Amino acid sequence: MHVAENSSHQLERLNEEEIIEIELTEENFNKLIKYLNKSFSLDSNKHNIKLGKGLYGNSRFYLSNEHYHLFKTCNVWTAKGFKVADIPIKPCFALTSKNVMKQLSKNK
Repeated sequence: MHVAENSSHQLERLNEEEIIEIELTEENFNKLIKYLNKSFSLDSNKHNIKLGKGLYGNSRFYLSNEHYHLFKTCNVWTAKGFKVADIPIKPCFALTSKNVMKQLSKNK
């Protein structure tokens, strides 16, 4: 799993249409965090297993419990997390980031 920070400096470089603000209740935020945490493989001490430096900045790769293939992409995983947090989205139609963004835009 590739984990990267999104600082305000990084967000400034994106186009406005590439950012969708999502408001979550505390309960739904906690559901999302629980979903994310379940995706990490843990060692015998229950620590995330680091695999190495990521692609940019302070990003890192971690071992994941998830398995990806043509129909289960990182976008589907992301959409499932949103669904767990009660955001209306259909993960089965979220194969691309463009589709994820389109679905989220409709719900604004």
